[in-house]
Amino acid sequence: MTRNFISFICLKKKRYIKKFEENLKYRHYKEVLDIVKSLDIAVIDLNENLLKKESEPLSLFSENGPHLNELGYKLSSEIILKKINILEK
Repeated sequence: MTRNFISFICLKKKRYIKKFEENLKYRHYKEVLDIVKSLDIAVIDLNENLLKKESEPLSLFSENGPHLNELGYKLSSEIILKKINILEK
C-alpha cells in the first residue's frame, strides 16, 4: 500500500560547489534542513548523496548554466527514486 508523504529535495547551486562550507549560504542550508527535519519531512539531500560523493561534482552541471547536465539528472533521479521507494515502505 502506498502512503502519501512530503519530501524536500535539496541541491546547492553550481557557484557554491567550491568552498561551500566556508560560504555564508552553507549556514542557511543547514538551518533550512534542520527546520525541514524538525517538521518530520523527509529530506532528499543531493548535496550529501550525490555531489559530495563525486570526485568532480562540477562535471554534473551544464557548462553554461546552473542546471545539471544529462549525467547529473540521471544520477540525481536515481537517488530520488531510491529514496522514494524507501519512504513508501
